Amino acid sequence: EKLALLDGLSSDGMAVVSDEPPILGEMALRLRPDTLVAGLSERAHEEFRPDQPVVDSKGYWRFLWRGESVRLLVPGLHSLRNALLALTVAELLEVPAAEAAHRVSQVEASEMRSEIRHVGNLTLILDCYNANPQSTRAALKLLETIESEGPKIAFLGTMLELGARAEDLHATLLAEARAMDVDVVVATGAFSVVAKKIEDWGLVAVFDPLEAYRALRDRLVGDEVILLKASRGVALEQVIPLFEDDFGADKPDLGKGKA
Repeated sequence: EKLALLDGLSSDGMAVVSDEPPILGEMALRLRPDTLVAGLSERAHEEFRPDQPVVDSKGYWRFLWRGESVRLLVPGLHSLRNALLALTVAELLEVPAAEAAHRVSQVEASEMRSEIRHVGNLTLILDCYNANPQSTRAALKLLETIESEGPKIAFLGTMLELGARAEDLHATLLAEARAMDVDVVVATGAFSVVAKKIEDWGLVAVFDPLEAYRALRDRLVGDEVILLKASRGVALEQVIPLFEDDFGADKPDLGKGKA
């Protein structure tokens, strides 16, 4: 779908793509050999990789771009890749590197797009504006990257509009999530369907998100880091008030268990 954009690109136009997923850069270069590939890996053109990239304990990246310091306010490796795409385009438009670096460093997370929200001592990663396999992997990687003394929980909802491969893709992402450094995976919607035959203490499989929260609740102490990831149509943010009611700053310690 993204590659279809190249069909309408004029002969004197320039294409800029990310190094992830790997096939994107490969196919773009076949269609347009002058395509610029930006990113962190060796698949990206060397001049469009960051210098001295470092990620902190909360998942925020900083790096140098043309000698200018960039500190991102949106966490995650996907945020770094987005920044590199923006900086590459800015350079093509002859925006001075210092100004581009400053502007990119001011970008904040939009609501429910890698938004970090604290509810009492809970940390919620709200990434439930949309979801597909690539963005879900990125969100899970962010959860894994964040350092926390408390447990990490992936609360997953259906990835919509995946067509005939939907069941297989949900099964694949569920397996990947369970293999990561995550203490509990909450599988709702289509994820719960593919999880129904799996018996694992670290897996909570309930179709309805609200009921899934109730099944999870007794395991929570209040110091967890919890990712909420699903497609927009799922409205996974409906569980946020439940976290707020149980763990808001004005609430006593109601923790009953440990995830």
